[in-house]
Amino acid sequence: MNISFSSLDRLNRWESFRFLHDVVDFTDAHSEGMPELFNTKFETFRTAFNAFDEALVQERRVAPKALVASEEGRDLAIRKIYALIREYSVFPYNQEKEDAANVLLNVFNPYGTGSSIAYMAQDEETSVLINLLQDFDKNAAAYEGLVTLDLVDVVDTLKLHNSDFTTMQQQRVKDDAHTVLGIVKTTRTEAQNQFIAFQEIVNALALIEGDEKYADLKTEINRLHKVVVDRAKQRTKKKEDETDQEVKE
Repeated sequence: MNISFSSLDRLNRWESFRFLHDVVDFTDAHSEGMPELFNTKFETFRTAFNAFDEALVQERRVAPKALVASEEGRDLAIRKIYALIREYSVFPYNQEKEDAANVLLNVFNPYGTGSSIAYMAQDEETSVLINLLQDFDKNAAAYEGLVTLDLVDVVDTLKLHNSDFTTMQQQRVKDDAHTVLGIVKTTRTEAQNQFIAFQEIVNALALIEGDEKYADLKTEINRLHKVVVDRAKQRTKKKEDETDQEVKE
């Protein structure tokens, strides 16, 4: 049994923070007698988590909720748009949808995947989304593809979130809030990357030394991971169900 780290991009910043916080706490309480490599990698992970923690504290001091919400909204939208397009890119049951998806994938290609765009630094993500949305607007085949896959409303939501974020960020250009928000995204990514590096070391040590020494740690981290990912899936499904209900009404 290896430690799982999939679906971390499903989490919002607070879910990611809670998961990493609980992993740090449990590992700290069970690190006695562990080899030097384990402890060294754990300290690197903990240092990255502490930086993420401090960035969140600063964010809450200076960033308006609307700015945070618009950033999270555009991140969710771009990931969902790309995921659906990717799903239909190999869809032999409906050739029209498959063709539409592949047209849209070609539009995405210069910019990256939905997740990679969502994890870009703030200013870079803003520029990429502006250019991508312009490509959708000026490319007739791409627009028809969005219609075919029923993505026009989702793209409009993405436009709104990106526009709101850009406007609010510009209004605060003399403040340091936009810098703090960028730091949160950067430190979160680094903390998650260091968690992945740490768990890879744990999995390797368990393979070399035997699983018994690491079994409790691996079991608890996998439990924490399942709980937070399941909650994130439920949260996303609830939002989707609410959106579907609004459309029906």
